Amino acid sequence: MNGNVKIMRNAEISPLEHAVIEADTATRRHHFKDAAVSIYSRNNYMALGVKDYVDVEGVATPVFFDEIAPADGVTVAHAELPDSTGFKLSPYFGFRGKVTSKASEPYDFFEGSFRLEQSCLEDTVWFVSQAHVNPQAVEIPVVMEDVKKARQGLFNGLCYEFGSQGGYHVNFLKPMNPETVTVTSQDGALTYDAESQSYVIQDTLNHQELRLSDRCLVSMHGASNMGFDEGLTHFECTGDFVNYPNDSMTMAIMNVFKAPVFDEKLLQEIAEVYAPIEGDPVGGVEYPEDEKAEIYGNTIVIPSLKMAWNPTLRAFVSQGKIGLGCLGKNIVNRYVDGYVMFDRRLGVITYYFENDMFMTYLSYNCGDGQLQVHATYGSVNMKISDMKEKSREIKAKDAYFEYVVTPYEAITDFLSRLKRAGAR
Repeated sequence: MNGNVKIMRNAEISPLEHAVIEADTATRRHHFKDAAVSIYSRNNYMALGVKDYVDVEGVATPVFFDEIAPADGVTVAHAELPDSTGFKLSPYFGFRGKVTSKASEPYDFFEGSFRLEQSCLEDTVWFVSQAHVNPQAVEIPVVMEDVKKARQGLFNGLCYEFGSQGGYHVNFLKPMNPETVTVTSQDGALTYDAESQSYVIQDTLNHQELRLSDRCLVSMHGASNMGFDEGLTHFECTGDFVNYPNDSMTMAIMNVFKAPVFDEKLLQEIAEVYAPIEGDPVGGVEYPEDEKAEIYGNTIVIPSLKMAWNPTLRAFVSQGKIGLGCLGKNIVNRYVDGYVMFDRRLGVITYYFENDMFMTYLSYNCGDGQLQVHATYGSVNMKISDMKEKSREIKAKDAYFEYVVTPYEAITDFLSRLKRAGAR
């Protein structure tokens, strides 16, 4: 372009070649070069041209916009980036789809499919999304409802796989087999954390975070009911869920279990067995003086619980001592011996605490809504046996709960199962 503009008959301007378009003239946010421009009037033109996308590392990639024109007085440009271009938003994210550049917006709008540039993934996983992208800090919304509409079988968060080799997995935008169900899905803003060399999906509203490290370790921080059919109870695990590259999984969590009815005096009698245990308090949880505080509404509160997947039992089993916080309104706040097991396959949640020869066993079956209890001390068993049914059961339209005494053999059977599986 020599800088000269040829005006023809009827004031028509000949098309411009190798022109530069600045959009807009006030902010000059968007710079198009090598443009071919057809001007029809002061506010009416059509053009095509190239704009450089400059990523966080300063790498410039030319993007061809085949339509540049004003819309309602604002310059808008459109481009299409097919898979064959190999376009990257950064060294960590690939993209294919449509790009819209609008003079009134500081960043271009990307609508289409995104992928992680990560060697841990077994195949090239594209997922749909759309966002205004800041090249210096790429952030992509992940909405799993939309992702699954475009690609079934893609999982993100805590999942449970049925079948003989099934179990729990923490997945990061990973395809799974048809026997897999979502336990706790993870939506949020996807970014790359250069400091930890990890992809991160963060949901700040629900205090959940999912990470995929460069060593292929996937971890989730948040809350989950582990996929149990809670019925009239409430069951929740809050903390860290970690999936290692060899497919084993561990949890370091706070666990609460709330029965809709359980005699407070019985909980007091159980708590008195474990509260005198010597050692450091559990910590991590405050116990207010107000007996109406929310924490005391739970039957069992375990602020510190480490668990690992046992492939023989196909269940999570506790590791080490159990940080028992409180039983109802009764504060224990001590590390106790025993075992906790979460068996999603059978729908059974089991707590077993011991202090020397004093043993407490509580096992909830999600299928029939029954909480089985046995204590080898005091009058706990007798008191439950003597209770009227209506005082230890709750009936609802589609759910039922009751707590009952179970024989001592339930404890020995439980401990034998753990021993055969190498869990004790």
